[in-house]
Amino acid sequence: MNLYRYQVSRRVRIAAPRQRVYTLATDPRLIPRYSREVRSLRLLDPPGRVRRARCRIRVAPGLSVPARYRYHYRPGVSYAGVQVRCPLVRSYFGFSFRDRRAGATEVLHIEGFRASVPLLAPILGWLYFTLLNRGGLRAELDLLRALAEGCPL
Repeated sequence: MNLYRYQVSRRVRIAAPRQRVYTLATDPRLIPRYSREVRSLRLLDPPGRVRRARCRIRVAPGLSVPARYRYHYRPGVSYAGVQVRCPLVRSYFGFSFRDRRAGATEVLHIEGFRASVPLLAPILGWLYFTLLNRGGLRAELDLLRALAEGCPL
């Protein structure tokens, strides 16, 4: 057990081309549709490999908190973000996209917490991913799959 980190991950196969899935996953207008913990998202920088974002994150039913993230993009390959301006504990996420047979895409999604205090990240991670974010990564990836497989761009 890592005393300073808590991480969960999940994979899904999506019957859509990699570039389409990547484009949907990184569209700031669509992120709140598949990532239900994101109430709102505003990118602060012009398009590029690194962008800052201001978000409102749902932490419990009826409760959301402001957060700032630094997003990193490798077009068509990966997309990740880490919370900034939060010295005690930071949340992070990442997506990677790989081509599969018949034009499908495999998506690996990770999320977690890193903390500067021992046991804080495992406690917060367990509380968040077990009690507060029910459905977790599976529900998020199922929504992304539905967008990619059924929603025209």
